[in-house]
Amino acid sequence: MALINIETKTVGDSDPNKRKILATDVNQIKGALQSGTYDIKPADIKTEGTLIYLNGSTVGIRYNTGTSKMQVSHDGASWGDIGSAGAETTLSVTAGENVAIRDLVYMDPSDGKVYKCDADDLTKIEWLGTMNEAVLQNNSGDCNITGSIVGGFAALDEGEWYEVSSTSGEVSKGNSNPVGIALSSSTIKLIKTRLKTLSKVIDHTDMDGQTSVTIFSLPARGVLTDVHLSVDTAFDTDTKGNIGISTDEDKYITIQSLDSTGLKGEPTDTGKEMLSTSAATDIKLYFAGAWTSGGNLGTARQALAGAGTLAAGLCFGGNSGAASNVTEEYNGTAWSGGGNLGTARERLAGAGTQSAGLSFGGWTGANSAVTEEYDGAAWAGGGNLNTARRYLAGCGTQSAGLSMGGLDGGGYSVVTEEYNGAAWAGGGNLNNARDSLGGLGTQSAGLCYGGADGGGNSNKTEEYDGAAWANSGNLNTARAGIAGAGTQTDGMSFGGTTGAPSAVTELYDGAAWTATTSMTTARQYLCGGGDTSAAFSAGGYTGSLSNVTEEYADSWSLTQGSLTVFYNYNAY
Repeated sequence: MALINIETKTVGDSDPNKRKILATDVNQIKGALQSGTYDIKPADIKTEGTLIYLNGSTVGIRYNTGTSKMQVSHDGASWGDIGSAGAETTLSVTAGENVAIRDLVYMDPSDGKVYKCDADDLTKIEWLGTMNEAVLQNNSGDCNITGSIVGGFAALDEGEWYEVSSTSGEVSKGNSNPVGIALSSSTIKLIKTRLKTLSKVIDHTDMDGQTSVTIFSLPARGVLTDVHLSVDTAFDTDTKGNIGISTDEDKYITIQSLDSTGLKGEPTDTGKEMLSTSAATDIKLYFAGAWTSGGNLGTARQALAGAGTLAAGLCFGGNSGAASNVTEEYNGTAWSGGGNLGTARERLAGAGTQSAGLSFGGWTGANSAVTEEYDGAAWAGGGNLNTARRYLAGCGTQSAGLSMGGLDGGGYSVVTEEYNGAAWAGGGNLNNARDSLGGLGTQSAGLCYGGADGGGNSNKTEEYDGAAWANSGNLNTARAGIAGAGTQTDGMSFGGTTGAPSAVTELYDGAAWTATTSMTTARQYLCGGGDTSAAFSAGGYTGSLSNVTEEYADSWSLTQGSLTVFYNYNAY
């Protein structure tokens, strides 16, 4: 093919020789035409002032004297600055579904076709680009890929980053997986962010006794895209449980769970939106709270009462086929027999500690008002309740106890009584009459939750200030036959029945309940003790009488080994 090498001419130059086509130029063109081969057909080029048209008048390049920028047009009518709107890098693709112009699409590796992106589906967030034209299913068209500057959007915030949207095919702010930055109210520059794959080894000494460990600092405008864990053969967990990752201990995303065999489970996408940040942020592993097996009760039973702590627990009474007087003491590992109750009872309540316990109310074939005090070895009679009740709740100490609710002779009860170590006196009535409820806290800062009333299982929560009850945040899962541990501002509820035995565990912060790791064994009419950092649940009913004990902890307990965190993140 002949090369036409005409000296560069300048349109409008003051030197006529610099804008004339000379005889030598004509000879070059003539020779090329005579040879029959040339690299540019004269008919394909048309000049008009500072404008050059290629391919007739459909594609053009011009110099904009107003903006001092070169511009390009694909249709001869709409112009965009080169390096700005109109400067796309395209790829021919086949649509797996009908797509519109500017739809954000991903390529499905199973068929090689493109589909609309969706931030709510992790398989649809790794975008390829935006469609340059509307394309019907199974037809081909062009897709603008990274580096392109795409126009035609509306109401964009200039200078802001846009991400894959929860609305299929669209872009929006505030989600994960960035798409590009708005150059104007109508244009976006598509930018594939920098994906980094890193790992960090965390030794057991860094985790032992901790509720969280910092992995790394996510840079400003960063998105965490994948996390998985690996443990060495020496790694152990005396306290197993879920591991979460986030910037907020109350909003972690569960990554893996640990049991006696090591890691299990798969990463979840719950909370993924929290892992997209607009400022440098510490990303941490959080211990999500865990129930593990403890020593079994010596006597399986339900409708029993409990008191004390994980390391010094107490359970007493209940139904083991008939009303029971059995008392057992827990040392954090195993139960051993204590002094029997003077009056065998089921559906009773309790308070206090292992060495200063309190039992009251219950059922002996009739509602009971009996109160007994425990000294760590034997029970002795105390002052009777003023209102005999079964399925009531209790909390507090041996010298400052609190009883509330239950079933009395008139049905569901609102009665509250306060104990001073010798006698019971009336307190402020509950706002919501119910039985089979849970209680925790102290006489001057008590909490009751759940239970049953005439309408079925209850999710009601009330707080006591030593004089009156006030309604507070409802349980997320309504349950009766429920147990708990902790204080009015840092409490927990677990187990119960929703119509079937439940394993649900919820944490209370003084205003609202949040679900956490469920018990391993679902049980109703169980007992508990301790606090939110170290609690126990014991006994209950699973469909049969249970002797199961589980222990709850909110921090790791590790003695050897290490854990490796592998993670990917996009920095943009």
